[in-house]
Amino acid sequence: MTDVSNLLEYQRFRKLGISGKDARSLLMDTSLADYIVRMDQELERLSEVQRQSARLYNFQEEYCQRLRTLRRDLYRFSITTTPEMYYYSTRNEKEFAPKDVLIGYNAAWLPLIPFVERACKVPLRSLQASGQPLTYRYGLSIRKQWVGQFALDTTVEHVYFIPAQMAVRVVIATQDSVIERTPLEDGLAYIQEHRFLPDGDVIGNVLARLHDEEGHPTEYLELFFPIRE
Repeated sequence: MTDVSNLLEYQRFRKLGISGKDARSLLMDTSLADYIVRMDQELERLSEVQRQSARLYNFQEEYCQRLRTLRRDLYRFSITTTPEMYYYSTRNEKEFAPKDVLIGYNAAWLPLIPFVERACKVPLRSLQASGQPLTYRYGLSIRKQWVGQFALDTTVEHVYFIPAQMAVRVVIATQDSVIERTPLEDGLAYIQEHRFLPDGDVIGNVLARLHDEEGHPTEYLELFFPIRE
């Protein structure tokens, strides 16, 4: 009977997420005080799992909404408000960030995926320079709503805050991460037609990486053109 009881207790510990080593230790020689401490620790761990699950659910719910309208929004411009986000670029306007800085940033940002998303930025002056090669760069971004929950330091160099502001939104398709000039120039034309003025660099995120009808790897970018009246 003792072996059966131990087995049942062991299974209970394992179902709670306690390691096999710790479960055996609890079965061998544990006082009530130590047992309570260990159970309280497990309760705190489960509480953090619950908080993380809630964050992931909220993120995924909003992400799925963006995916459901992807086909409808493809190359269709609309006026909206930009989400508040922090953008981390691998370079500033003049030079790449030092290697040690990049390593430090990646160590802080990458573990927060999927809350951290792959981002892109197209300088307005490059977009307006018709006939010239379009310049852009990729980086990482995170919505402001998640920053406080992860205590991410956003006050350092190469991290830029994108405030909420009026913008034109569009989803475009790219291959090999190459952003074509034409759909972005169509965005400028849309802004002009609606009697607005461009008000900053185009910023966006990689919404999804899929395959098109012909089987080609395709990235869908959600882009925001800041505007003002």
